[in-house]
Amino acid sequence: MKPQLLAPLLLVLFSTNIFLTPAYAEATNDQVMADLFHAFNLVQEAEKAGGQIDGLIADLNHALSLIADAASTTDPEKATLLLDQAEMLTKGVADEAPKVLQQGLEAKRQANILLVIELSTLCILAIVIYLYSPRIFWTLWMKVYGVWKVKRT
Repeated sequence: MKPQLLAPLLLVLFSTNIFLTPAYAEATNDQVMADLFHAFNLVQEAEKAGGQIDGLIADLNHALSLIADAASTTDPEKATLLLDQAEMLTKGVADEAPKVLQQGLEAKRQANILLVIELSTLCILAIVIYLYSPRIFWTLWMKVYGVWKVKRT
């Protein structure tokens, strides 16, 4: 091949390779960010339900830092590796969030049942005190002061 034809061909091949690699990495980055947002929404729902989301938030923050590291690196292999790790973390969070949501709902349900039991016990105790307090008061008063004699002065 002639050198005059080879140089533009090589230039085209290298330029498409250079431009295609960031576009592929950017598409992967966009996909991972979309997965991260989806996992974040699931974690928000779990928090509203009362679930313990501390571990999920830590995983999301770690995934976000991995995505930022992947965006700042110039090595495409390292960027792909970091994005894969971030994607695994976000998928793990997305899988765990419904379980945490169910645990939160169960905890709320148990708290409501406990509240009903406490209020019922308090009402029953108030009724018992209202009905039996005069009898108990006068019985105790007679035991303590019943033997006293009143003198006329």
